[in-house]
Amino acid sequence: MVFQIDVVPERIAIKYKGVFDFGALYKMMRAWFEEREFDFDEGRYKHKEKDIGAEIEIDWRAYRSVTEVFQERFHIHFHMWDIREVEIVKEGKKKKVFKGRLMIEIKGIIDLDYENQFEGSFVKEKWRNFLVDFIYRRDIDTIWGDRLWYVAHKLQQRIKLFLQMESHSDVYDDMW
Repeated sequence: MVFQIDVVPERIAIKYKGVFDFGALYKMMRAWFEEREFDFDEGRYKHKEKDIGAEIEIDWRAYRSVTEVFQERFHIHFHMWDIREVEIVKEGKKKKVFKGRLMIEIKGIIDLDYENQFEGSFVKEKWRNFLVDFIYRRDIDTIWGDRLWYVAHKLQQRIKLFLQMESHSDVYDDMW
C-alpha cells in the first residue's frame, strides 16, 4: 500500500470564464511537466454534449521519483462547462478555440514506498512507519513537501499567465 502525504492540502483551483485555446493550454502544461522530468499519464477523459454546450472532464497524473522511497505526484483535474467551439482571428489567421467555463484543480502529493518495498510482513511495515515518522519526517516537512508546494504554485501562476488572467499570483519566484 502506498503511503501518501498531501503536501498541498488545500486544493489549488483556477476558475476561468471566457475564450481559451485548450489545445495550446494542454501542450503548455504537458511541456511544463516534461521540462521538470515528470512522467505523465491521462487517467480519465469524459465528454458530454448538452444543449448549452459540452461538459468535459480530464484527470492527469504527473509523477517523478525523488529517491527509492519517495515519489512526487500531482493530480490535475480539468472541468469545463458550457463549452462551445468558436472561431477567432489571431495574427491574421482563423483559429478554433473554446468558449465557456474552465476550472483546473491542482493537488500535490508525496508518495512514500510507492514501489511497495516495505509490504508483505509486519516487520517491514513497522520499519516503514519508523522511517516515515522519525527519520524522514523532517525532510518531508522542510524539503520535499515545501518544494512540491512551491512547484504547485508555480504551475498555478503559469496557467494564470497563459490564460491572461488579471490576478496571477507570485509565490516567491526565487524559491526552488
